[in-house]
Amino acid sequence: MQLYRRLIYCVRVFLAFFRASLAARLTDRGDFLIGIFSIALYQGVGLVFLAVVFQHIPQLFGWTFSQILFVFGAFQVVTGLFYFFFSWTLWFSSDYLIEGGLDALLYRPAPAFLQIVAEGVGESIAELPGSVFGIAILLVAARGMETRIPLSTAALFALLLVAGVAILGGIFTLLALSSFWFRATRSAGEPLLGVLDFAQYPLLIYPRWLRVVFTFLIPLGFVAYWPSAWALGSAPSSIIALTFAWVLVLWAIVALVWRRGLRRYESTGS
Repeated sequence: MQLYRRLIYCVRVFLAFFRASLAARLTDRGDFLIGIFSIALYQGVGLVFLAVVFQHIPQLFGWTFSQILFVFGAFQVVTGLFYFFFSWTLWFSSDYLIEGGLDALLYRPAPAFLQIVAEGVGESIAELPGSVFGIAILLVAARGMETRIPLSTAALFALLLVAGVAILGGIFTLLALSSFWFRATRSAGEPLLGVLDFAQYPLLIYPRWLRVVFTFLIPLGFVAYWPSAWALGSAPSSIIALTFAWVLVLWAIVALVWRRGLRRYESTGS
């Protein structure tokens, strides 16, 4: 019962901060629409690139156009949700540590981490259509394949994509929290954004050493490739356990680093 009440309380706090942040974000609707247009343009360029490539080759490392399009769509779903829930990691250092935004959050009775996420979600509402576009790409890709994905497989695949969001969010959250020790005006996660684009294509097109890095060291392969490969029958079932193991490990480290970071934090007024 105590856990249930705590969960309801966290949901109410999240929704309250989300509504306030969303209202502020929607005051400039032109900027909101431009954000959606930018996402559609970015995804459109990616689709055109894939279409041009497959006009010259029938397959890429044994993967058909529809299969690679499936991975691309999964990537768009996961990254859209990532930016929606975790874009705050990109400005955590400047907004919350250097400018002192964390001070106000710590004085409130609600959990500070929950407040940060809720504020970030409201400000990143324009990123959500990216996931909607990604779902549309997934459906088109699935219809273009000769074999049909069973409903049970599709349900677990959706759960793996959620895990992919958690993995990506965990990586960038850890990088953001490193600012407790290494403050900088720019997020520590920004350099990784350039590397993230590697995750929108099958890992088979990269050298073996890079596939190992993206699976066991920096798990970007779990953003789209491994869930898609499993759903398409190109990866073993053990990849499911490895995916959720990464989620547990990353967020256990996040919880530890967050607590230690707060103990280290010195208010801007101190």
